[in-house]
Amino acid sequence: MRYFIDIESIPFRYSTQWRKWIPKLSKEKSITISGTDYTGLTSGGFFDFNRTNIYKAEQIKKLGELFRDDKIIEGDIFFFYDVWHPGVISLKYMIDLNKFKNCKIYGIMHAGSYDKTDILGMNKLDLWADSFEKSIIKACDKVFVASKYHKDMILRERSLHTYTTGLPFCFDELNQYKIKKTKKENIIVFPHRLSPDKQPEIFDDLKELFPDYQMIKTGDLNLNKEEYYKLLARSKFQFSAALHENWGISVFESMYLGCIPIIPDRCSYREMYGRHLVYESSWTYSSKHWKQYKSHMKLYIDTLILQYDDYYKRVEERMFSVIKYYCNWDNIEKEMQ
Repeated sequence: MRYFIDIESIPFRYSTQWRKWIPKLSKEKSITISGTDYTGLTSGGFFDFNRTNIYKAEQIKKLGELFRDDKIIEGDIFFFYDVWHPGVISLKYMIDLNKFKNCKIYGIMHAGSYDKTDILGMNKLDLWADSFEKSIIKACDKVFVASKYHKDMILRERSLHTYTTGLPFCFDELNQYKIKKTKKENIIVFPHRLSPDKQPEIFDDLKELFPDYQMIKTGDLNLNKEEYYKLLARSKFQFSAALHENWGISVFESMYLGCIPIIPDRCSYREMYGRHLVYESSWTYSSKHWKQYKSHMKLYIDTLILQYDDYYKRVEERMFSVIKYYCNWDNIEKEMQ
């Protein structure tokens, strides 16, 4: 049996999709362990810091009951949608002390306190969380990360090995929103959370440079997923000044729906999308840098507009390798077997 320990289902976030996608992609007999869903995120678009712990505690309770009631057998697999979860330690405790030799723990590490641009690092949780993160990785049989960029960061900061697999993705839903290039509109979209690590204020300042384009921050609109995808499909470009990105779901979804990326040469972007689809990182490294290099960005985007057809083709060509290496459940399946 496979036990999937999920993330709380927030309608606009990928977590709702993963609850459907991962059991479907796995194709194995499975049970999903959930807590009680809630609505609402923090102002920066993160899971509620308090209610997420209630959710995880409920999952740990359910796992404990499965062991108490002798439902677990040798060979069972436990997969955490996010291994930054106290349940990993509780589960390993029960597996070892109940003398199971062939039950496995796997999961995905999305971020951690080792990343100074992540909310955990920015709030200095590494003062204690470094030991927690090392324990999580050691307790799991394998921990999967979405990019080599993230793998290298964990190795550098925590001296522990993880496996680069990309993230689970199911394209049925996204495919129904793709439209022809000729139906694209003059829209530059900002598809990120409105949090400091995404620097939305830079996008706000960009608006005055392109009066012929609608400049839309999706985080201002309270869209559902269907409305969000339709907006991405209509848009010609998407903009990012992100300081933190270990994979980039919103950037990938935008590009898959035909948005030409305006993304910096940092984080996971260069690895995934290549040097021909990124701008110089220093231009948006901070608000101070932005003021210095704003004119460079103007010229860069003007070039993208003039050479739109060429860049559109580049995006289409790049997506083949991105899907193969970074959006393929088979990569995870192979590591688990």
